[in-house]
Amino acid sequence: MEEEAASIRSKDSVRLQATSKEDEEAEVVKAGKNLIEEEKAAVGGVKWAVYFYYAKSVGLYMTIGSILLYAGFTGFQVGSSIWLSTWSTDPMASTDIPTRNKYLSVYGVLGLLQVSYPFCYVAMHVLKLAFCEIITERVLCLRPFRLGLASFFYE
Repeated sequence: MEEEAASIRSKDSVRLQATSKEDEEAEVVKAGKNLIEEEKAAVGGVKWAVYFYYAKSVGLYMTIGSILLYAGFTGFQVGSSIWLSTWSTDPMASTDIPTRNKYLSVYGVLGLLQVSYPFCYVAMHVLKLAFCEIITERVLCLRPFRLGLASFFYE
């Protein structure tokens, strides 16, 4: 009788183990089905809060400088296109050498100014990094001297 009870218990435990394994496999399958979900595309434009977050992260001077440099670049690009269309419609530009040189000189200056704006943008970022390095050096290197802790480093 005890053997029958023990075998029933062992069969029940095997059945419980099998059930728990099946449940785990079912959970894994359910989890696997939910791993890939259909993506939803956002509709509309970028919220102003995102622009303000980026502007705050970069800083006021870098934001204003970037906007001004971009406006200048775009202005010279548009001016260059307008000047080129004016030059191409002038009948004297192909025959009169001083007129051609005038158009060519102005177009060259507009092109140089247009190219100089990205260099100014990069220079602005390099100067910001250099300024941040100077501040970091002062904070990290000079603070021990101010606090009187420098003697520990040199003893």
